Amino acid sequence: DAAGDYAAALKEQPGHFLARYNLSRIYLMKGEWSRAEAEMKQILERLPNHAYTLNNLAYLAMKRDQDCGRALELAEKANGLKPSDAVLKESLESIRKVCRKN
Repeated sequence: DAAGDYAAALKEQPGHFLARYNLSRIYLMKGEWSRAEAEMKQILERLPNHAYTLNNLAYLAMKRDQDCGRALELAEKANGLKPSDAVLKESLESIRKVCRKN
């Protein structure tokens, strides 16, 4: 499977950004929250301003933790890094909407 392939690639090349990013997204989509978070944290250690990883962590904060404060903080940072990105804007607006309801 793809996750296994990316994990194997990372054993050979631990610094391979795309393999780690794609693996984190696979884990996120499968609901393997802890594994996704671990991969995303490794990405952010090397690239602390990677907007899409920050956005994915915001999604995780909402989905797993229901932590509006953390989700908003991460989504706002991601949006600030790429203010013209429609995906990031939509994500931020979705988080704001959910948080207003709670």
